[in-house]
Amino acid sequence: MSGRPVYLSAPGVICAAGSSVQALRISAVSGSQKGIQLLPADHDGGEAASGTHYAGLVEEPLARHAKELSAPRSLLLAQKAVQQLGEAAAAARDRYGADRIAVCACSDIRCDTAAQLSGRFKLTGPVWECFAPLDSAAGAIIQAAEFIRAGKADAAIAGGAGSIPGCSGEAVRGLINPFSRNRCGTTYGEGAAFFLLTAEAAAGMKTDSDVPVQLRAWSSVRTDGDGADTAGMRQAIDAAHADAVGYVNLHGSGIPDCDAMEAAAAAAVFGTDVPMSGTKPLTGYVPGAAGALELSFCYAALTAPDGALPVHVWDYCADAGLPRLNLHAVGMYERSMNDRTSRGLCVYACHTICAGSAQTLVISR
Repeated sequence: MSGRPVYLSAPGVICAAGSSVQALRISAVSGSQKGIQLLPADHDGGEAASGTHYAGLVEEPLARHAKELSAPRSLLLAQKAVQQLGEAAAAARDRYGADRIAVCACSDIRCDTAAQLSGRFKLTGPVWECFAPLDSAAGAIIQAAEFIRAGKADAAIAGGAGSIPGCSGEAVRGLINPFSRNRCGTTYGEGAAFFLLTAEAAAGMKTDSDVPVQLRAWSSVRTDGDGADTAGMRQAIDAAHADAVGYVNLHGSGIPDCDAMEAAAAAAVFGTDVPMSGTKPLTGYVPGAAGALELSFCYAALTAPDGALPVHVWDYCADAGLPRLNLHAVGMYERSMNDRTSRGLCVYACHTICAGSAQTLVISR
């Protein structure tokens, strides 16, 4: 998609790394894994409920057992995240009208998240829902931009939510260890992240930063499992008209083949000098919300006063079979967005997990 830029508010976020963009920024810079815990033996986690699997858990006291829930946990997480949009969402409703605000949401389970959020916040604009356990919520953000650029809405609430129950796949008993030669799978997590998108910079709405952030472009990875669409990624970056790439947020699932594919694509497109990191070691992999959460880390880095970058938490054991990426890890060196250029570009790069589609989102200032 091309055309006028679409602007992002500060995210409403709740996850193992924190329940505000400020908390997310602190965890990202310090590499804190305080929210990564052993699943309790009675957790409603199906095959992962053995008490020996790590997971990224939300600290806030939300009900954990189905019999206690008045709504699915993913929906409760989504509501918590959207509530943080607070004044910005209220100002958008006053400015544009309830019928001109869309809601686009991705969830790991079928719970009509978008419709529920639209009703809860008394909005009557377009509603778009995606149920895709392996999706990243990037699709919901892109669809929100589509609605705005097509003139079907003036603003949109978009993001995703996911919870531990129902997760299956390559969970590991240890901690996720992306791009290490010792990587052996992923660590699941729970959480949600939502943004308010508008066609106007700031639009009179308060955020935690004076820096206008633009959602400019994206590309899709190939879905046949044979590598990533590097040409599409380059086109996305070119469309953003940026002078430099200041940071790349890697998908970093810790799954051997996926990390290998992503490392090759990242090196081909960005080279091996640009600082990069994967933030799933801080949150766990959250089906239905991963893309929105990782875009939140990019927003946090792009709007930080000192431009500090999210660190890459791993065991420092590089895989000789992968390109040697510039992983921004604790104790190695200090780098920031401000080290690059006054017109930095913060890139969120999301690559495929299995055979499902994913997107690359580019935000710039």
